[in-house]
Amino acid sequence: MAFLASEFAMKDPGPLNYFLGIHVTRHKDGMFLSQCKYAEEIIDRAGMSFCKATSTPVETKPKVCLHMHAPREVHMHALKRIICYIQGTLDYGLHLYPSSVTDLLSYPDAD
Repeated sequence: MAFLASEFAMKDPGPLNYFLGIHVTRHKDGMFLSQCKYAEEIIDRAGMSFCKATSTPVETKPKVCLHMHAPREVHMHALKRIICYIQGTLDYGLHLYPSSVTDLLSYPDAD
C-alpha cells in the first residue's frame, strides 16, 4: 500500500492558546501558562463551584495519612479541602520570559 506524502502533511494550527489543559496567554515580555479552565472543570465535577477557598491544600494541625485501600470520611474531607484550595488558586500560573541562555543543562535521576 503506497501513501502520498501529501496525505501526512502537517498544517500550522496558528498561535498556541490551549494545549493539554494548559491555557497560554502571550504578553509583550513572554507568555503565561495557566490551568484555570482545567481546575474549574475539576471543581465543577466535584459539585464545589461555590466552595469557600482555603489558603492551604491540607490541614496543618492534624496528620492524615494516605489510606487508598481503606478510604474514610476524613479522607473525603481532605480531598474537599484540596478542591477548596484549588478554588482559591485559579489565577496562579507560570510566567515564561525570554532568556539569553542557550545551553540546556539536565540532571538525571538514578532512581
